[in-house]
Amino acid sequence: MLDLISAMKWIDNKTNINTIIDVDVHKGRIFADNLINMSNSYDVLILGHQEYVTQNEYNNLKQFVSNGGTMIVLDGNVFYAEVKYYDKNNTISMVKGHGWAFNGKTAWKSVLERWPNETKDWVGSNYFCYLCIKGFKNHPFNYYPHEEQQVTNPKDVILLSYNPFGIQEHFNKNATTNSITGKEGQ
Repeated sequence: MLDLISAMKWIDNKTNINTIIDVDVHKGRIFADNLINMSNSYDVLILGHQEYVTQNEYNNLKQFVSNGGTMIVLDGNVFYAEVKYYDKNNTISMVKGHGWAFNGKTAWKSVLERWPNETKDWVGSNYFCYLCIKGFKNHPFNYYPHEEQQVTNPKDVILLSYNPFGIQEHFNKNATTNSITGKEGQ
């Protein structure tokens, strides 16, 4: 992250850059007056690998974009699973995603991606697959396949196509009702 901040300062050293964490977004600290008037405190948010987010964090990021903010996502597999945040001891536990749901006592098979339709509508893409693409014919940034997003909103405009090749079939299987028991991670 420090390299990114240094690069941004090099582009424009007058830019005010802050580093925030998931808890800040969860608690609405990306808005002026902390959720009172819901105006953005930032123009741009750059996200890394936001695979696990709370419902509040997801809603706040969606509101940020709805308010006109720009969100740059640097990695695939974003917003894949919901977690619950415990302020008392600064911990999280799984709620739903990655094929499981957990209510604090019992876990059972569930959805792979927590918010597939909602994410498609406001982010424009959804998680595709882990290593389901062999390579790219066009990769000016020397990026190699790992965890990919796929454009799932037909209104999206692709500015640069990497022209993937060797795409393997990827199926999102429906959940079953098998369950296991466990203890909540509080």
